[in-house]
Amino acid sequence: MSRKIVKRTDWKSFPMPEECEKFKINRKFSKEELSTLRLGHIPEEMEDKWFWYMEGNTLYAHRSWTGYCIFILEIDENAETHNVTVNRDKEQYKCEDINQDIDLLNSLLDYWGKPEYDYYSEWLEEISDVINIKNKELKNKISLYQGNITTLDCDCIVNAANSSLLGGGGVDGAIHRAAGPKLLEECRMLNGCKTGKAKITKGYNLPAKFIIHTVGPVYSRKNDNKKLLSDCYTNSLNLAKENDIHSIAFPAISTGAYGYPLEEATDVAVKTVLKWLGENINYEIKITFCCFDKKTYDLYDEVVNSYFENFLE
Repeated sequence: MSRKIVKRTDWKSFPMPEECEKFKINRKFSKEELSTLRLGHIPEEMEDKWFWYMEGNTLYAHRSWTGYCIFILEIDENAETHNVTVNRDKEQYKCEDINQDIDLLNSLLDYWGKPEYDYYSEWLEEISDVINIKNKELKNKISLYQGNITTLDCDCIVNAANSSLLGGGGVDGAIHRAAGPKLLEECRMLNGCKTGKAKITKGYNLPAKFIIHTVGPVYSRKNDNKKLLSDCYTNSLNLAKENDIHSIAFPAISTGAYGYPLEEATDVAVKTVLKWLGENINYEIKITFCCFDKKTYDLYDEVVNSYFENFLE
C-alpha cells in the first residue's frame, strides 16, 4: 500500500514566530528526493527529533518534542537557490549563525531525502520462491466476513486476548460470553500468554471447535510493533496446523482498545497470512478475516485485492 502523506495536523506544531530571519540556500533537488520529501515524516521514537511536511512546494520543519517551527524552506524546482526562513526566538531555537543553519539544514535534507527502505519489495522477493504466484487457488483460501466472529461455523476462531487470557472487553469479552464459563476454567490453567504468542482451547458453546488466543501489541510507535503483530498471525496459524485445523477466522487484532491503526494493522495481517500460505502451500486451510464493521471490511477488501494483483496474472 502507498504511504499516507503527512499533514500539518498529524503532529503538534506551532507557526513560525515573528522573531525570524531569512536567507538563501544553494541546493539542487532531484525528482526522487522531492518525492520523498513530499511524504513528510512523523516521529516514531523519542530520539526522533524532527517532524516535517510539505504544503505545495514549501517544507515546514518542526522540532518533534516541542512542535516549534525551526525552518521554512521554499523549494523552487527549477532553480538551485531557495528561500529559507529560520526561527530566531531564543526560547525556541538557540542557533544565531546562518552558516550553521545552512549546514544543519543541508544535513537534514541529505537524510530526509533518502528513499524509504522498500520493505514490501524485500518481502515480495523473500516469498517469491515459496509462493506459487500463478496458483489462483491461493486466493480461494482467503475470504472476508462482516459480522460477529462468535457465530462463525469454522474449525477455529482467533481471540484477540489480553495477556491474562481471563477475558476482557471487545472481541475477547464477546468470545468468553458466547463460549460460556468452561472457557474461563480452561484459560485459568494456561498461565497467561506473552505478546505475539498463541495458545489453544476448546470452543465450548461456540460453533467453532477451537479457540486460539493470541495477545496483540499495544500500539506505541515502537519498531517491534509490526513484528509482534505479525507473530500473532504466524503463531496462530502454526498452532492451527499443529492441531489439524483447516478453517480459521481472525479478528482485526490490536485495532480496538490496543490502539493499532487499522490501515497499518490490516497491511500486516494480510501480508503475514499470504507469507504463511506461501510457505505452507500444500496445507489445506481456509482463512477468514472477520471484520466488525463495513469500514474494516472495505479496507481488508482493498488490501487483499491489492496484494493479489501482484501475485496473479
